[in-house]
Amino acid sequence: MSNEPPRLLVLYIPSLDRRRMDPDVTPYLSSLFSRRRVIELETVPTVEMLPTILTGQWPHEHKFWQVKLRPRRPRTWLQRAVDALPPRAVTAAQCVVHRFRPSFDLPTIEPRRRREFITYRVKQVRLAGSDVSTFDFLGAPTVFSALGGKGRYQILRTMKLGDQVLEAVSKDSYSLEILDLYALDILCHWNLDRPEVVREGYRRTDELVRRAHELAQQQKMRTILLVDHGQELVREYIDVPALLAESGVPEEEYCYYLEVVSARFWFFTPRAREAICRVLSTAKGADLLTNDDMARYHVAFRDEDGWGDVYLIAKPGFAFFPHDFYHPLVNAYMARKAPEHAARRYNPRHRGTHGHLPTSPSEIGLLVSLDDDLEAVADKGMIIDAAPTMLSLLGQPIPPTMRGRPLFRAS
Repeated sequence: MSNEPPRLLVLYIPSLDRRRMDPDVTPYLSSLFSRRRVIELETVPTVEMLPTILTGQWPHEHKFWQVKLRPRRPRTWLQRAVDALPPRAVTAAQCVVHRFRPSFDLPTIEPRRRREFITYRVKQVRLAGSDVSTFDFLGAPTVFSALGGKGRYQILRTMKLGDQVLEAVSKDSYSLEILDLYALDILCHWNLDRPEVVREGYRRTDELVRRAHELAQQQKMRTILLVDHGQELVREYIDVPALLAESGVPEEEYCYYLEVVSARFWFFTPRAREAICRVLSTAKGADLLTNDDMARYHVAFRDEDGWGDVYLIAKPGFAFFPHDFYHPLVNAYMARKAPEHAARRYNPRHRGTHGHLPTSPSEIGLLVSLDDDLEAVADKGMIIDAAPTMLSLLGQPIPPTMRGRPLFRAS
């Protein structure tokens, strides 16, 4: 008889928000949360928590933080010519290229800014067809590298693929299966203002969790559920490009990267820093933070590191629009791709958001065991505890680079 620990299934469900769970809609999850000790996880202000989850390191340690500024170089004559073209026309061409060459990143950003960035985005890893379980996060050890190829990551972009993914789990024998139920995240982004649609998304998620757990029990696998954030309903939108124009600073003196709730700025002159920070500090519904401020939330970059000089982070209930990922062509294409995106046809603005400061109720992470033989050792933990917890449950040594601690023990 083998003494090896049971295999592990991690149901990773971004946007599962306890505030929206209801015994009539989510009977399986509601029962689970009432019976089990639920561990709350402190998170970081970002829309991409996966690098931190897999490496057990904070963003300034694994450095997979969306974009970093390149060393500045003079523009060539061709670059100047391209920059003189209408931005919307150029980005439309870039979007067409991206459709057939997905390794080309950030097609919705005009070339003048896009060429300033080195990209480190998990979403781009997925779009380019790379396997997250074998991806090198800038050399940081992950749960997958620690397992030496015995782990797999699967992403469920639409609930329609649920049967296909569960069938793969039943046929294969990986020590670690991470199943990312990303479809709920997408649905909430575009439908959080439609309670009946959200309830149906939660109902289908609940049913998938039930089926996945039953399958895991048949396979003699343990199952844990991991959540890294909920979502907030958006009530108002902030026009950051309009604020930048109001500052009167020429575009050559600064650069920015604009996500749905988080904007990052780099300044090339003292005048740009002073004028732009003055305007941004007046923005209703957003907080302006320096790198020293961000360090309080476990993002301890320095100005000279190139990851950003200041941040503008939207408060709960607010979002930025337009942002760097909006383009009419992309919106139309994604609206047809899956039912979870369909609401984009009539409104291109996000209705649900996450990535706010960790003080927001939507940014609380959760970790809970679905099985009787695992006991939680704390009521609260951190998102960096996810990787050590997985390895501990699999009987694997925890690399010294992982900062967290295991949050379950066998009872």
